[in-house]
Amino acid sequence: MQAAATAQAERDRIAAINALPEAKGREGLAMNLATTTSMTVAQARAALAAAPLSAAGISAQWDAVLKSRGMIGGV
Repeated sequence: MQAAATAQAERDRIAAINALPEAKGREGLAMNLATTTSMTVAQARAALAAAPLSAAGISAQWDAVLKSRGMIGGV
């Protein structure tokens, strides 16, 4: 039973890191931190917040801002 609980805790940690708002636009880094380190969710959050967004992440954020202002994607 101990092994199953340990494995579930690790899966939960990985899922929590990938679900962080700070992971948006940094998905590759989030997955790397979740699967190749023993960082806590709080430590991963801090690392992700300090990391630059990927080019795709920056583009998606600009698209969302422009769309919210009616500047793209119709009126």
